[in-house]
Amino acid sequence: MMTRTGGAKTSRMLAGSLVTLALSAGLMAVGASAEAGARPRVRVVIDLGSQRMKVIKRGRVVLRTRVSTGSGRYYCVQGRCGRAVTPLGRFHVVRKLRGWREAPLGLMYKPIYFHRGYAIHGSLTVPRKPRSHGCVRVPMEVGEKLGSLLRVGDVVIVRR
Repeated sequence: MMTRTGGAKTSRMLAGSLVTLALSAGLMAVGASAEAGARPRVRVVIDLGSQRMKVIKRGRVVLRTRVSTGSGRYYCVQGRCGRAVTPLGRFHVVRKLRGWREAPLGLMYKPIYFHRGYAIHGSLTVPRKPRSHGCVRVPMEVGEKLGSLLRVGDVVIVRR
């Protein structure tokens, strides 16, 4: 029986157990960094006023694109009503899916979730105006690239 407490081995075992517990409880997405203070390597900045998005990696802009965000209109779908807004703030990528996803509010290509059900995703239609239910629509070719640029934990900033 080991009586030593507070050692490096004990700390690693405890940290591993907590990560396992968080994963099993669904509190942490697979691929999220378990290290305290781990810095995101990529930042996504979405500007609602200009309907533009840029991806910044190590201080350099590696991608710029047009987007279509929340229209601000009221909607009702399958008995659920709400206002179509894209949330403002600083978020983190929490989950990425491959391929097409059929959601109650429409089809999404390779969605990258950053806050609750809000995602950046490829779309067949990306008008130059806010027209979505709140997600960030990007052209299909951009949706294709984003999956390899972003990983769980990277920062997403949505501003006016």
